[in-house]
Amino acid sequence: MLICHCHGVTDRTIKACAMDGARTVAQVGRRCGAGTGCGGCVGAIRDVLLSARRPLPMVSGPVAASAVLAVAG
Repeated sequence: MLICHCHGVTDRTIKACAMDGARTVAQVGRRCGAGTGCGGCVGAIRDVLLSARRPLPMVSGPVAASAVLAVAG
């Protein structure tokens, strides 16, 4: 989804910036330009950053164990 219309930056690019260490809107802006134009997307960038930092839920039980064994084995 297009987040920054000024620079054509998508949510995937912002998530990639977060995975690369960006933790603030300013850091995302330095990496890909998002949020450095009109500023209308700053809230959306912040939302994407927050969602990218949320830990994935832990899966436990027999399904998780069998998946680990399948990958490791």
